[in-house]
Amino acid sequence: DRDANAAMNVLQRGFAELGLGWPEDTPVETVTATDTAHFESVSASHVVETGSLGA
Repeated sequence: DRDANAAMNVLQRGFAELGLGWPEDTPVETVTATDTAHFESVSASHVVETGSLGA
């Protein structure tokens, strides 16, 4: 645990030196399709997760 904490501290300082800031976790937005009776299947390859490069 101490090694992981030290690694995170070094990483955070490196981000600060580069002016990148520390990334924050963002909550996943969920929506329920209640406004339509139409249902469409979506391939998993078309799903974009929060925080992914495709978002």
